[in-house]
Amino acid sequence: MSDVRRPDVPGVDADKPTEIPAAGWWQVIRRAWAEAKADQVPLLAAGVAFFGFLSLFPAVVAAVLAYGLVADPSQIRFTYRLGPARDAPLWLTAYAVLLGAETNAETEQQTARDTTKGNPRPLGQRNAVKADSIPGSRADPGRS
Repeated sequence: MSDVRRPDVPGVDADKPTEIPAAGWWQVIRRAWAEAKADQVPLLAAGVAFFGFLSLFPAVVAAVLAYGLVADPSQIRFTYRLGPARDAPLWLTAYAVLLGAETNAETEQQTARDTTKGNPRPLGQRNAVKADSIPGSRADPGRS
């Protein structure tokens, strides 16, 4: 007999995410947002954007140097503008990916049934932090 309590969680018996009711999705979104804040997702996204942009500079220099070796000097009119506005799409992409990962983890926690591939395993034996607990249980890592 399992000692895991099953609180009143909307969608706890859902077999797939489309069976989670709106109230359950609202819980998922709230927890994902809180986890994203706790994990400093905006800061991580900024770091990915910064270092991604920083890594482009040597590649552009190498491309310009290689082009300069084979091109006619009279035809070289290559200008490249760099600016902080070019970092915004990379930051938004990194933020969306990291927030999506948080949402995926919270969705997995919303259901008590094993929705992963392979043979189903009971709660507490899935070797996954979020999939091994349901919201509000003692095993919930996000519980304060």
